[in-house]
Amino acid sequence: MKATLGKKQIDFSLVISLMLFLGAVIVVIYLIIVDPFNLSSQPYGAGDYYYTDVDGFQDIFLGDTRIPMGTKHLFLFTVIFVGWSVFSCYLFLWLEKINK
Repeated sequence: MKATLGKKQIDFSLVISLMLFLGAVIVVIYLIIVDPFNLSSQPYGAGDYYYTDVDGFQDIFLGDTRIPMGTKHLFLFTVIFVGWSVFSCYLFLWLEKINK
């Protein structure tokens, strides 16, 4: 839907989009300034908790009883990941083609 303002036509979806964008920017600036999620009374927060806080963390990741962090079949999982990605790409291209 378009409206005329003087000699120019204005699309209402553009106006609404700009208003939502400006509203989001204002909310972001407000949250940065006020910082309502800062819980300084807590002993930990985002980025303050690391594995080094766990007693004996070196033995967990580097010792004889370490937790396996990966897989023994890395090539297999890489092939499956790439295959799924290619399949999804072709699927979406096919869906776009039949919906045109």
